[in-house]
Amino acid sequence: MSYILMTKSTFPIIGWFATIFGWIMNIVYNLFAAIGIQNIGVCIILFTVLTALLTLPLTINQQKFLKISGLMQPELQAVQKKYRGRTDSASAAKMNAETQAVYDRYGVSPMGSCLPLLLQFPIMLGLYQVILRMPAYIDALKAAYMNIVTPMLQQTNFIEGIGELAGKHAMSAESIATNADLAVDFLYKFKDVDWVALEQAFPAMGEVLSQHLGQIQHMNSFLTMNLANSPANNIMSVAILIPILAGLTNWLSTKMMTSTQSAATEQMGMMKSVNMMMPIMSVVFCFTLPIGVGLYWVMNTVSRMVCQLGVNKYMDSMDINDLISKNIQKKNKKRAAKGLPPINEQQMLKNIEKEKKRLEKESSTREIDAEKRDELQAKATEYYIKRHGGSNSISAKARMVKDYNERNSKK
Repeated sequence: MSYILMTKSTFPIIGWFATIFGWIMNIVYNLFAAIGIQNIGVCIILFTVLTALLTLPLTINQQKFLKISGLMQPELQAVQKKYRGRTDSASAAKMNAETQAVYDRYGVSPMGSCLPLLLQFPIMLGLYQVILRMPAYIDALKAAYMNIVTPMLQQTNFIEGIGELAGKHAMSAESIATNADLAVDFLYKFKDVDWVALEQAFPAMGEVLSQHLGQIQHMNSFLTMNLANSPANNIMSVAILIPILAGLTNWLSTKMMTSTQSAATEQMGMMKSVNMMMPIMSVVFCFTLPIGVGLYWVMNTVSRMVCQLGVNKYMDSMDINDLISKNIQKKNKKRAAKGLPPINEQQMLKNIEKEKKRLEKESSTREIDAEKRDELQAKATEYYIKRHGGSNSISAKARMVKDYNERNSKK
């Protein structure tokens, strides 16, 4: 199966992102090359870190929403409870209106949690296109391949000689012969055995390969791993560490996000299920896709984890009333532009304080009730054990249960 096409991505939006990121990646590579580091793996790592820093504002906005969401949940649940079981369109419209009113009072949008993820999605796909099609965006890497492509296409009986290798990689010998970019696509997918087969097909290429192949392998490898190959090609190599690290880091990342978000919202069931699947998906993807994609995946997860730690500290130091106040001020500007009356900021903050106290009181009451229940259970257990001679045998426990049922049936 063919995964890699080095011609630039032309997908709408995704291709635009890929063009921008490819341009940046090329600059990063040239900067490293100027100091003697000509390695795509190092370039991917640095570029991934830079991307994580650039998307940090999206992460902060998402965490701000989650912080406020914890206060909103009781009101949102009250609205849902009010209209539970009412499926008519009028009730649905009222429930949506009241739900939106809750969001408005806190100065946030229902899309506050999803929007950052939606914005990151085309960014992620654009980055993947760059990594999957690296020679199309890194000029130096493409030039290195062209040193082999140009004499290769000049070989006599090229189409007949390359036919078997082309079919192996799901490509047409005729298309390779007439398109240098596709020829680069073709060579980029090569494993060691393919280079040997190429030299056997065209013995005159031996000197060219010995002159340029070492440079390509140096540029396109990381810790002895060929970034264009996938771990599935050789499960006994060090490349198998990439999917393992991808699953492990993704599991740690989702665990960190779950522990952070559980304090902000009660609706975590579905999210936890998704978070359980993500590490497994990470392992599968990074096992089958090129190592370059896996390296990006691992570094992206690690970078997000480090950023998340910093964001958590930042959010812990932030006063939620100040956050809500700023949100309401922004919301009032938008409402004023639409000719709507402003939200009463002071009254909203008072209501929030009341809600905080109510929640604290409920939590304290639940803790007291739990302590009383545990105390009563302990006393009851102690009573029945003493009543039956302090034995802990199965027959004694059976008599305890029978005694308990008889006492309660008489009430």
